[in-house]
Amino acid sequence: GKLGVGSIPIDETSRCSFGALDIDDYSLDLTALLAKVKRFKLPLIMCRSKSGGAHLFLFLSEKVGASEVRDRLAEFASVLGWGNCEIFPKQEEVRVDRGDIGNFINLPYQNEKYTTRYALKDDGDGMSLEEFLALGEKLRISSKDLASISLSEDVVLPNGPPCCQQLTEFGIPEGGRNMTLLNVGIY
Repeated sequence: GKLGVGSIPIDETSRCSFGALDIDDYSLDLTALLAKVKRFKLPLIMCRSKSGGAHLFLFLSEKVGASEVRDRLAEFASVLGWGNCEIFPKQEEVRVDRGDIGNFINLPYQNEKYTTRYALKDDGDGMSLEEFLALGEKLRISSKDLASISLSEDVVLPNGPPCCQQLTEFGIPEGGRNMTLLNVGIY
């Protein structure tokens, strides 16, 4: 009951075959988040995590430097409105000489028959393990494709900082008016 399977995205050469965003918000609207992933045409597969949040997996067709993967995933997280989520790999570099191995992320489909960790289809229904694996193969991208993903769309503050762009999309949080006006004024 307490067993799980995890994987470490970063290898001993500080390169990755996959990366992931880990959103630990237990009241997360998974369907709305999935719609945003689709709207921005991000090559991510969203899985419900053990805690009820989300893991968004990026699969690569070749090994890519961990710093490049982390940078792009940070941009994806920001445009999705979750710029403060965990990013895997957590490290940009593994120092084998010190015994570093990297941090692991729990993988979906543990105890498949009764799992609460599964990928979601566009309609919010769960995918089978076979559907997840097939989609993972289909969405694998190269480092060139990763670098060329455009995150722009019609925004109120084009070329503005992601924090201000998020405020224009999601609104100003309670008690944040003055700080928001300061940031927009600085921009």
